[in-house]
Amino acid sequence: MKVLGNWCTIFGVLSLAIASQAAPKNNQPVVVPSLKTWTSGSGHVQLTHASRIVVDSNYQSENDQASRMENPANLKDIAATLADDLKTISSLDLSVVVGKPRNGDIYLELGELKNQTSDEAYLMKIATSSITVTGPTSRAVYYGTRSMLQILVQSNGKDTLPAGETLDWPTYPIRGFFLDDARKYFPLYFLKDYIRFMGWFKLNTFHLHLNDNDFLSSPTDPTWKTKYAGFRLKTDNPALSGLARGEDQWYTQSEFRDFQDFAKANAMTILPEFDSPAHSLAFVQFKPEIGAYPVLDNSYLDLNKTIAFTFMESVWDEFAPWFDSKTLHIGADEYPASQAVQFRKYVNTIARYIWEKHGKRAQVWGTGIEFDPANKSSIDNNITISHWANWEDNPANITLDGFEVINVNDGGPCSTYIVPKSGGSGDSINDVNFLTEYNPPIFGAGYNLKTPEQLSKLLGGMFAVWFGLMTGDAKPDNLGNSTTKWETHSIVGNTMATISQIVWNGSQKDADPDSFFTNVEAVTQGPVNLKLEIPTKGDMIIDYDLKGGNGNVLQDSSGNGYNAKLSNINRVGQGNSSALAFSGPSSQATINLGTKGFKSTLAMQITIKNTKLQTLLSSDQGQLQLSQSQISISNDNYTYTVDFNTTLSKTTNIAITSESYPIGSKLYLDGKFHGNFTYLIPRTKSIVPMGLVTPLDVLGGGFEGSLSAFQIYNHVLSQSEISKLAKA
Repeated sequence: MKVLGNWCTIFGVLSLAIASQAAPKNNQPVVVPSLKTWTSGSGHVQLTHASRIVVDSNYQSENDQASRMENPANLKDIAATLADDLKTISSLDLSVVVGKPRNGDIYLELGELKNQTSDEAYLMKIATSSITVTGPTSRAVYYGTRSMLQILVQSNGKDTLPAGETLDWPTYPIRGFFLDDARKYFPLYFLKDYIRFMGWFKLNTFHLHLNDNDFLSSPTDPTWKTKYAGFRLKTDNPALSGLARGEDQWYTQSEFRDFQDFAKANAMTILPEFDSPAHSLAFVQFKPEIGAYPVLDNSYLDLNKTIAFTFMESVWDEFAPWFDSKTLHIGADEYPASQAVQFRKYVNTIARYIWEKHGKRAQVWGTGIEFDPANKSSIDNNITISHWANWEDNPANITLDGFEVINVNDGGPCSTYIVPKSGGSGDSINDVNFLTEYNPPIFGAGYNLKTPEQLSKLLGGMFAVWFGLMTGDAKPDNLGNSTTKWETHSIVGNTMATISQIVWNGSQKDADPDSFFTNVEAVTQGPVNLKLEIPTKGDMIIDYDLKGGNGNVLQDSSGNGYNAKLSNINRVGQGNSSALAFSGPSSQATINLGTKGFKSTLAMQITIKNTKLQTLLSSDQGQLQLSQSQISISNDNYTYTVDFNTTLSKTTNIAITSESYPIGSKLYLDGKFHGNFTYLIPRTKSIVPMGLVTPLDVLGGGFEGSLSAFQIYNHVLSQSEISKLAKA
C-alpha cells in the first residue's frame, strides 16, 4: 500500500506537470493605450452567438454624476454601444439583458475598485467561461469594453480572448482632440465616426470650434461683409437664425442633440466653443454695430460697447441649453494687448454669466492679457486654460495662481498643432518624435510643471487641427485649406493613437516607436471605416472582365465577386476588342462599393465620344469626370482638374494613383506620368497636392464612349507597373 501511495504521489506530480505544460500562461495582450497591469491566466474564452451582454440589475440606470456631460449614459447605454460595435467588427450579434451572467457571457457592473481614485479606472477579468468588466462609472466600464474589443479584433475569428486580468486607469482626466469645424465643415456622420474612433483609444474630450473666419487685412478692409465667417449651429429663433449661413453647412438643434447623445453612449464629452471677442466676424456680419471698426477690424468685437456684451450673452442664452457639457469654451484668444482691461472684463463677464444663468463653467485659450497679477486684475481662476502658446502665458506661473491647465501647446519641445497644407512641419505631427517627446507637464524650459502644486492643476493634453489658410472668399472649394475630410483623417489617424498612449499612461520617452506603431496596426481603428477600405482577397479589388460574359451582369474576375449590374449598356466587339458602350445618363453599371480610400490605383482603357465633361464614376463622396481635354475628381465639394488631350474615339489607357497629402493623386496616360492633382492656395501662393478618393457606386450615368478595361488595385502601382499594364 505504501508503494502504491508513492506511485500515486508521483503520478499526481507528473499530471500537474503535464497540465502545467499543456496550459501555459498567456502573454499580455496588445492594447492601445497599453494596459497598466496584466495578471496572466491560462486558456481562452470564446464568444458565440449564444453569448449575451449582461448588465448588473442594481445599476443598469444609475447616472454617472462625475461625468463632464449632463444626463450621461448609464450602464445599459454602454452595453448597447458594445453590442453595436461587436456586430460591426465581428459576426457576433449579441443581445443585451439585465440580470445575472452565465457561461459565455459578458458581464458589465458598477463597483468601487480597491486603491483606485480615478473614476475612469476599470477591472476586466477574463475567465475561460466568461468576461466581467467592473468600474466605478459607466465611462470606466466603456473603457474596459474598448480593451476587450481591441483584443478580440486580433483573434482569427474576432471572438476569442486570452484568460487573465487587468486593472487599468488613466494618468490624466482630460484626453482629447480639437477640430476647427468653423473653417472647414464636417458632416455629423463623420464626426460620429470620430467619436467612435477617439473612444477606441480611450480619448474622452472632443473640442469643436464652432465659429471662425478668414482674416481681414486691416481695419479698413472693405471685404469684411463678404469674407467667409462660419457659424455651425442653426436655430429656429428668428432673432439669431441668420448667424448660420451656407446651404447645409450647419447643424440643427435636433441634429446636435442626437450627436451629443451618441457621444455620451461612447463616454465622450463634446466641448463646444464660440470664439470671441476676436475671431468674431460671423457675429459682426450678423450685427455690424458690435464690430470694432475703425479701431480694429471687424473680426473683433468692440468691448467699449455694452451691446457687444449683451449680444454675446443672448447668443449663449440661445445655445447653452443645447449643450450637455458642464464646461463651455468661450474662446478669448488673440485680442490686442491695447485692450487688455476691457478684455479681462469681457472674459469675466461672460464666464460669470454662463455660470450664474446656465450653471456651466468656462474655459478659454491662454492669452497673456488675461493675466495681470501686478495689478490684481487677472481673469477668475475658476476658468480653465487651454494653454496653446508659451508667448501668451506661462503654465508654471498660472497653475500656482490656481488655474487648471490643459496642454494644447503650439510650440515648446513638441507642438500639438496641425495646420494641413501649411507647409513645413506644421501640416502634420511627426508621430515617432511625438511619442517620445510629448508629455503634458512639459511646455519648454521655464514653462514646465514640476511641483505637486503645479501638477495638481494639470488636467491633461490634447492635439489640434486648424484650417487657417483660407483664400478670402466664401466659395466652398476655397475653405478648409483645400483639405478633404479623408485627407484630414490620414493626417491625424496615427496621432490619435499616439497621444492616447501618452495621456493614458504618462511619459513615453523610453518607448520603442516601431513596436508601438506595429501595435497600432494590430488593434485597427475600431468599428469605423475612416480609411475607406474595401474588403479584398488580394491586391486587386475589382477586375471587370469586359472580354466575356453576357446579359446585364458584369463579372468581376478579381476573386472578390464584386459584380456590377448593367443598365442600358451595349456590349460591342469580340475577344480582345470587346468593350462596354455607354450612351449617356441612362447607361450605367451599378457597383455599390461606396468609395475607395488612399493607397489604391484605378486603371482603365477608355474611348471618349463627347467633347463635354462627363461623369464616369460617382458615389456619395464625389465624382470622377472626364472629356477629351481634361479629367477632374471632386471630393468634399472640391473639384481638381488635370488637362490632357486625346483624340475622340481613340482608345486611351488612364491610371490614377490615390495617395493622401503630401504625395497626392497622380494621373498617367498610356503608361506615362502626365500630372498631379493640385490646388493653388492664394494666400501662400503655394501649390499643394490633393489626395482624392475614388467613387465606386456607379460606373457611367453620364458618359458617352466605351470602356475596354477597368481595374481597382489595393495599392499604389509603380510607374513600371502602370507602363506594363498599358502595353498589355
